[in-house]
Amino acid sequence: MRIPIIGVLSLLATASEKFPDVDCRNVGEGGVIDWDTWREELNKVDGLEAVLNISKPYIQSLLTDREQGRRECPVGTLMADVVLMIDCWIQEVVDGGKDGTLLHLDMNSCYYDTHINVKDGFSETSFKVILGTEWPIMETLNSQVWWHEITNGMSTDSLNNCEDITDPILDWPAYAKVFLRSDWYQPSLNVAYGPEMEARWTEAFDECPLGFLMANIVKGMICAHTESICFNAHCTVIDHVLANVSPHVIGSSKWPVYSMLVHMRKVLRRHRYKLDFIPGELENVIPIHERSLGDEVAVSLSFAGVMAALWQLNPDTHIRYLERAKVVGIEQFFVFTLDEEAYEICRKHPIGLCVRGTPSILNKFTLPLVLLHAGIDVLWMDFDVFMFQNPVQAVLEQNEGFDVMTASSFAADCVCSGVVYLRATTAVREWWLAILSWVYRTPYEHDQKTISAFLGAGERVAWPRDLPVSRDGSDGKIAIPKWGYLEAGAQFVSSRHVEVGGWTGDPDDIVLLHFLHGDSDDTVKEKVAANDDREGVHYNNLLEAFYGVSAPPVLFEDGRAKPHEESERLRELMFMSRWAERPKSPRRICNGTIPMRY
Repeated sequence: MRIPIIGVLSLLATASEKFPDVDCRNVGEGGVIDWDTWREELNKVDGLEAVLNISKPYIQSLLTDREQGRRECPVGTLMADVVLMIDCWIQEVVDGGKDGTLLHLDMNSCYYDTHINVKDGFSETSFKVILGTEWPIMETLNSQVWWHEITNGMSTDSLNNCEDITDPILDWPAYAKVFLRSDWYQPSLNVAYGPEMEARWTEAFDECPLGFLMANIVKGMICAHTESICFNAHCTVIDHVLANVSPHVIGSSKWPVYSMLVHMRKVLRRHRYKLDFIPGELENVIPIHERSLGDEVAVSLSFAGVMAALWQLNPDTHIRYLERAKVVGIEQFFVFTLDEEAYEICRKHPIGLCVRGTPSILNKFTLPLVLLHAGIDVLWMDFDVFMFQNPVQAVLEQNEGFDVMTASSFAADCVCSGVVYLRATTAVREWWLAILSWVYRTPYEHDQKTISAFLGAGERVAWPRDLPVSRDGSDGKIAIPKWGYLEAGAQFVSSRHVEVGGWTGDPDDIVLLHFLHGDSDDTVKEKVAANDDREGVHYNNLLEAFYGVSAPPVLFEDGRAKPHEESERLRELMFMSRWAERPKSPRRICNGTIPMRY
């Protein structure tokens, strides 16, 4: 028996404060234009000409009621304004032969009105939002069309290129040339954090706004990759320039601002503004327990899959993962499958309670949240783990009244979100919803760092005053649940793919081994090279070794079978991560502190 699915992702798919519909996927048929189709078409083409041609009919319809369009889809309207502005520029400068240098001051020009709309759009939409959107705003602005016949353009604009300055704070032209190098990153970072910029950063902005902006772009990138508490400060500079400097001035300068912002979107965006569940399902607007199987309710496909599995618990590498889960004694196992093939394979396995979804780090939060709303305690495990024993039993044995438990690092007290236990209490549901909303609205943010910050465990994603949680829940904030670490020395252990990974003691005590196989910043194979100079750090494809064709079949037939007893190769790989002993507590707290200055 399945819940009837009507109006999938439409009737209840309205945006909410916690999950704004930035990409306008769910405006519906009553919209000024079909925002969803236009955005999808834009992402199928390359080149400015194709973008302009595809956009024309949509923008013509939008102009019949632009204000309604702004209310429906602010970021999509900004995209339309960018297209209109560039089209005006082509008409008046490229084709019309006008001098573009001062066109933004000509109130009779087509470019004047449209460029004002673009700057207004940037004043209302932070680059932090644009970072995660599928609207190709920055990619469209990053065009050589700005270089066309500008009398005072790219090669000679000494003011915006910061040339001929008497007694400059630093050599701005030399800094601009750094970004032409293939190895631009470290040299640009050296200048951005150099003594000149540190001592006189307020003067630097007045002296060379675009050069100062480039330094903040570089700093924003390193913040997002390390300790993101400082990202907002640098994003504020980006927002200020985009909202106040005319686009043709930025685009025609020697500073590659738009190309760097495109680069930021490519390297920092961890997820898109897309959920497999409707916001109302995640916020429990219609409580699950008030629904019956006969109700005709509008639900998402993923939610329908969860509910069907809850009420009907009948019976490749990832299949072996499920086989191992079954033989160690796990009887009910939800699997969030990310494509149709995986879903069909999962459905054929007797242990798999299969939910159809799409690839996104947000899945780590959405599926557990729906289960928590249903009153079900959750043990989340990534796919890159091998279960030596039934982890559920071990978690319950270690739990000393905790509502939340997480894996941690062997040599440091760092939260590891690859294994997380959540008790289905009201407090945990509110706290987990707050985390999901935060990650959704900060597309550059690492899920593990956010969980750590929301537990007060060391990582910093924002100043405490800006977080929606606090230890005691004072000032209207959400209280951090009572939480603790799973034993990471000998039971819930990890590989030594990073400095703080590993295990010690008797391999028979291991409950599960976390491979750290994911594409996180520190564990990808390319970065953990064979000649890594950090003592003990190494990389092996443990996912393939433990679950691939060479793995002993008995491991997936008998839950008592141990990898180190059945395979000399697996034993060797395990012991490459073994330490003689675990560092004594208190161990260092995990964070990535960097200089907190402009």
